[in-house]
Amino acid sequence: MFHFAWPWMALLAPLPWLLRRILPTSEPRGAALYLPMAIEVATAGAGTPRTTRADGALLSIIWALLVLAAMRPQWLGAPIPIHTEGRQIILAIDCSGSMATRTWAGQESRLQVVQQVAGRFIDHSQGDQIGL
Repeated sequence: MFHFAWPWMALLAPLPWLLRRILPTSEPRGAALYLPMAIEVATAGAGTPRTTRADGALLSIIWALLVLAAMRPQWLGAPIPIHTEGRQIILAIDCSGSMATRTWAGQESRLQVVQQVAGRFIDHSQGDQIGL
Protein backbone atom coordinates (compact mmCIF):
# COMPACT_ATOMS: atom_id res chain seq x y z
CA MET A 1 0.00 0.00 0.00
CA PHE A 2 1.32 3.42 -0.97
CA HIS A 3 1.05 6.31 1.48
CA PHE A 4 2.86 9.43 2.66
CA ALA A 5 4.55 9.52 6.06
CA TRP A 6 4.23 13.32 6.31
CA PRO A 7 1.18 14.33 4.24
CA TRP A 8 1.01 17.71 5.99
CA MET A 9 4.12 18.76 4.04
CA ALA A 10 1.79 19.26 1.06
CA LEU A 11 0.86 22.55 2.71
CA LEU A 12 4.23 23.86 1.47
CA ALA A 13 3.14 23.56 -2.17
CA PRO A 14 1.65 27.09 -2.50
CA LEU A 15 4.52 28.72 -0.57
CA PRO A 16 6.36 30.24 -3.59
CA TRP A 17 3.10 31.67 -4.94
CA LEU A 18 2.21 33.14 -1.54
CA LEU A 19 5.67 34.64 -1.07
CA ARG A 20 5.53 36.24 -4.50
CA ARG A 21 2.14 37.80 -3.69
CA ILE A 22 2.92 38.91 -0.12
CA LEU A 23 6.51 40.13 -0.27
CA PRO A 24 7.18 43.44 -2.02
CA THR A 25 9.30 43.42 -5.14
CA SER A 26 12.84 44.53 -4.58
CA GLU A 27 14.02 47.69 -6.26
CA PRO A 28 17.50 47.89 -7.69
CA ARG A 29 19.78 49.95 -5.50
CA GLY A 30 22.88 51.81 -6.45
CA ALA A 31 26.21 50.07 -6.25
CA ALA A 32 28.17 50.46 -3.06
CA LEU A 33 31.36 51.11 -4.99
CA TYR A 34 31.77 52.94 -8.26
CA LEU A 35 33.62 50.61 -10.60
CA PRO A 36 33.27 51.88 -14.18
CA MET A 37 35.16 48.91 -15.65
CA ALA A 38 32.90 46.41 -13.88
CA ILE A 39 29.79 48.20 -15.15
CA GLU A 40 31.07 48.10 -18.73
CA VAL A 41 31.86 44.39 -18.49
CA ALA A 42 28.49 43.59 -16.92
CA THR A 43 26.49 45.50 -19.54
CA ALA A 44 28.49 44.46 -22.61
CA GLY A 45 26.24 42.32 -24.77
CA ALA A 46 24.06 41.33 -21.86
CA GLY A 47 20.84 43.00 -22.95
CA THR A 48 17.85 42.54 -20.71
CA PRO A 49 17.48 39.29 -18.82
CA ARG A 50 14.68 37.16 -20.20
CA THR A 51 12.47 34.81 -18.27
CA THR A 52 10.44 32.43 -20.33
CA ARG A 53 7.49 30.23 -19.60
CA ALA A 54 9.81 27.25 -19.70
CA ASP A 55 11.83 28.73 -16.81
CA GLY A 56 8.69 29.13 -14.70
CA ALA A 57 7.47 25.65 -15.60
CA LEU A 58 10.83 24.12 -14.74
CA LEU A 59 10.96 25.88 -11.37
CA SER A 60 7.37 24.78 -10.64
CA ILE A 61 8.19 21.16 -11.45
CA ILE A 62 11.30 21.28 -9.27
CA TRP A 63 9.31 22.75 -6.36
CA ALA A 64 6.55 20.14 -6.77
CA LEU A 65 9.11 17.32 -6.72
CA LEU A 66 10.80 18.77 -3.62
CA VAL A 67 7.45 18.97 -1.82
CA LEU A 68 6.61 15.43 -2.92
CA ALA A 69 9.95 14.18 -1.58
CA ALA A 70 9.39 16.05 1.70
CA MET A 71 6.09 14.18 2.11
CA ARG A 72 8.16 10.96 2.37
CA PRO A 73 6.31 8.57 0.05
CA GLN A 74 6.44 4.99 1.29
CA TRP A 75 5.31 1.63 0.01
CA LEU A 76 4.01 -0.56 2.82
CA GLY A 77 3.39 -4.23 2.39
CA ALA A 78 3.30 -7.36 4.44
CA PRO A 79 6.39 -7.69 6.61
CA ILE A 80 9.02 -10.02 5.23
CA PRO A 81 10.43 -12.34 7.88
CA ILE A 82 14.20 -12.51 8.01
CA HIS A 83 15.55 -15.70 9.48
CA THR A 84 18.98 -15.24 10.92
CA GLU A 85 21.01 -17.98 12.44
CA GLY A 86 24.41 -17.74 13.98
CA ARG A 87 26.26 -14.83 15.44
CA GLN A 88 27.04 -11.31 14.31
CA ILE A 89 30.78 -10.77 14.31
CA ILE A 90 32.82 -7.65 13.58
CA LEU A 91 36.47 -8.14 12.62
CA ALA A 92 38.78 -5.22 13.40
CA ILE A 93 41.95 -5.44 11.34
CA ASP A 94 44.86 -3.02 11.62
CA CYS A 95 45.76 -1.61 8.19
CA SER A 96 48.46 0.81 9.32
CA GLY A 97 51.95 0.98 7.89
CA SER A 98 53.29 -1.29 10.62
CA MET A 99 51.35 -4.18 9.09
CA ALA A 100 53.65 -4.01 6.04
CA THR A 101 56.54 -5.17 8.23
CA ARG A 102 57.94 -8.51 7.15
CA THR A 103 57.97 -11.03 9.96
CA TRP A 104 58.67 -14.71 10.43
CA ALA A 105 62.04 -14.74 8.72
CA GLY A 106 61.02 -12.22 6.04
CA GLN A 107 58.46 -14.40 4.32
CA GLU A 108 55.17 -12.47 4.39
CA SER A 109 53.96 -9.17 5.73
CA ARG A 110 51.78 -9.07 8.82
CA LEU A 111 48.80 -7.95 6.71
CA GLN A 112 49.12 -10.98 4.41
CA VAL A 113 49.17 -13.29 7.42
CA VAL A 114 46.08 -11.59 8.88
CA GLN A 115 44.31 -11.93 5.51
CA GLN A 116 45.00 -15.65 5.42
CA VAL A 117 43.90 -16.22 9.01
CA ALA A 118 40.77 -14.09 8.58
CA GLY A 119 39.95 -15.90 5.34
CA ARG A 120 40.12 -19.29 7.04
CA PHE A 121 38.04 -17.97 9.94
CA ILE A 122 35.35 -16.65 7.57
CA ASP A 123 35.28 -19.92 5.60
CA HIS A 124 34.64 -21.90 8.80
CA SER A 125 31.98 -19.52 10.16
CA GLN A 126 28.90 -20.89 8.43
CA GLY A 127 25.66 -19.03 9.17
CA ASP A 128 27.41 -16.14 10.92
CA GLN A 129 27.16 -12.54 9.77
CA ILE A 130 30.64 -11.06 9.57
CA GLY A 131 31.50 -7.40 9.16
CA LEU A 132 34.89 -5.81 8.65
